[in-house]
Amino acid sequence: MGTSFIIDIENLSYVYSNSGVKALSSLSVQSDMKSGILAILGPNGAGKTTLVNVMTTSMPLQTGKIKIFGYDIARNRDIIRSLIALCAQGLELDLLLSIKANLWSYGLIRGMKKETLKKRIDYLLELFQMKEKADRRVLQLSGGEMRRVQLMRTFLDETAKLLFIDEPTLGLDPLGRKVTWELIKEWVEKEHYFILTTNDMAEVERLSSEIVFLYKGQKLAETTVEEFKKQYAGRIKINIKTGNENSKACIRKWSSKNKVNVLHQSGHTFTLECKDILIFLDLLSEISRKGGEIEGLSLQQETLEDAFINLIEKMEGFHGNN
Repeated sequence: MGTSFIIDIENLSYVYSNSGVKALSSLSVQSDMKSGILAILGPNGAGKTTLVNVMTTSMPLQTGKIKIFGYDIARNRDIIRSLIALCAQGLELDLLLSIKANLWSYGLIRGMKKETLKKRIDYLLELFQMKEKADRRVLQLSGGEMRRVQLMRTFLDETAKLLFIDEPTLGLDPLGRKVTWELIKEWVEKEHYFILTTNDMAEVERLSSEIVFLYKGQKLAETTVEEFKKQYAGRIKINIKTGNENSKACIRKWSSKNKVNVLHQSGHTFTLECKDILIFLDLLSEISRKGGEIEGLSLQQETLEDAFINLIEKMEGFHGNN
């Protein structure tokens, strides 16, 4: 398709004319999406949904350039629409039609052959456990069931190569989440690509290795999950319950020598913090050499959610000082 980048965004800006709010500001992203899944992260109002809407041609391109699979969205809109599928946050279903009718009409619009479409609808109804409700109007469904129908519609046409899902498991129960995650992984193995926007960090860690982090319409980071965690959430906490005075003395002396934070001490229990697990292993060896005893030990490493919060707090603090 003429490029090594799946998505190529250059100096993209978007301003809402009715409010004057600048949702995106000179945003540039280039990704070959080696893992097959790119997660777009950021707090509410960061510009995630606006970015997806512009990339999927749901909203007009104002300033900048976007290429998907090498095709320019300003000149090749119809080609790009044939290559992508979108599952938006908002409900894009006909409430008065049945589940099956919604899926059928969408498949025909995409140009699917009737025989293929019927097989796909039957398969997805079974997979999402909605077969018994296939003839029920969407208006009669619960919020979680409506989300299942939206996802079924997204996975209907297997010719879509890049799928955008805004908040993939929003409103889904555990079964719905499991089915969705498994479908995404299955399609990635078949050389499809996904762009996910979500605030569910557990979902990102489960599915994606590549992230773009947005803040107030600007890109703060374009990296991997592991690198992002390493940069913004490298702290490790360890709780140690000692068994004798030798252990307590050893921990105090060792912590001071290695510049390890003692966050809390209560009796024989210490909470320590540092950025290198190997340092803690050295402490355990030191306690053993000094004849100390350990009655309890637990370790807690910061997560992607911690990294998310740490970065936002850093940015809010920065802007708050200006």
